[in-house]
Amino acid sequence: MNQQTNPTGKWPNPLQQFWWDLLPDKYAPSNSGVVPPEYVKPDWLDQPVADEEISVETTRKAREEAENRATVSESKASRLVQVALALLAIAITVGGYQLRYVREHTATAYWLLLLPVLLAIVFLAWATIIALEIDRPGMFYQPKVSDLSPGPSSSRTRAELEERGRQLADWTARNKVSALLNARSRFSRGLVALVVAAMVAALTIPAAAPSSASQNTVTRSAPTPSPSRTP
Repeated sequence: MNQQTNPTGKWPNPLQQFWWDLLPDKYAPSNSGVVPPEYVKPDWLDQPVADEEISVETTRKAREEAENRATVSESKASRLVQVALALLAIAITVGGYQLRYVREHTATAYWLLLLPVLLAIVFLAWATIIALEIDRPGMFYQPKVSDLSPGPSSSRTRAELEERGRQLADWTARNKVSALLNARSRFSRGLVALVVAAMVAALTIPAAAPSSASQNTVTRSAPTPSPSRTP
């Protein structure tokens, strides 16, 4: 299948990529819908500086730095997934308790107590999905020997190959970092909603639990007088 091209590239929404993961392979797009951008030759490659070896070293360091940013984003996203899943389990537990409490009361207004925990579950699940999609393989340029033909290779040729890799790695890293920031914003909202839900649950515990006095009260019957005996 021929690889699609796009002047600015296409990085699908994480929720859309997650939905494609659930579909059969024949219905999901190739490369999870990721389309790399077209290569744009920079002006400095037409300047004399491109013939110097320093241009190759500088461009190589820039490419490696971009690839490292993508790797760091994946590592941070993996840690965020672990924390978000733990808080999501807590939110579901709190939601189950609050749901049982609300169902024991007939007043409709009590259902509003579930709003904070529902928001916590939605935002934490949303953050988890986004963070999971960050760990998806990115798009990187792999040079081939044919790119150096017919030769002899020059600093300008090697610098252009490094520049191709730098542009694609930088595009991948920027998309991963942007997704990571979005995941953290959803995580922060879910954390705040979970704290509010925990406070609501703490306030409803005394009202839901029976008083200890009523549990420990023992009904004692008055002693019956014994029948009198006449001598």
